[in-house]
Amino acid sequence: MKIKASSGTPKEKENAAKVLPIISRHHLLLVTLMLWNATATEALPIFLSGLVSEYVAIIISVTLVLLFGEIIPASILTGPNQLQIAARLLPVVYVVFVVFFPIAYPVAKLLDYIIGHDEGVTMYSRRKGRRLEGWREVHCIERPRGHFSCVLQGWTKLNAGSGF
Repeated sequence: MKIKASSGTPKEKENAAKVLPIISRHHLLLVTLMLWNATATEALPIFLSGLVSEYVAIIISVTLVLLFGEIIPASILTGPNQLQIAARLLPVVYVVFVVFFPIAYPVAKLLDYIIGHDEGVTMYSRRKGRRLEGWREVHCIERPRGHFSCVLQGWTKLNAGSGF
């Protein structure tokens, strides 16, 4: 995302600059969205059970959550316009942040403390790190629990000096 914010098209730069503050606090985002999802998943059958039988409420609830909470968002947000869609949905995400903040913030801080908050670092298992050795220049630093932080030097040189 930082690469898009610094070297993308003007629209990509604008959208990435909007999205970057939210995704940089990835544990808070993860916990907030999971709480929102769990709330919807649990509340829908309770609401529907007042309208239809419990058996039908469960079937309708599972179908709606699967379609509107999993399949449709995944298909839309994995397309070519995912950054633009994410930037447009930021107001909704901020509202959800406010609603779930009293619960999400302490849990996110606990995750930051236990797991760590490595901004911009991708963790690889030893096996995946070995696969990366096929790249021209790979520099890996061993991390706790057998993970590696690897930098693909060839990619950074390509982005920095070739004008792409």
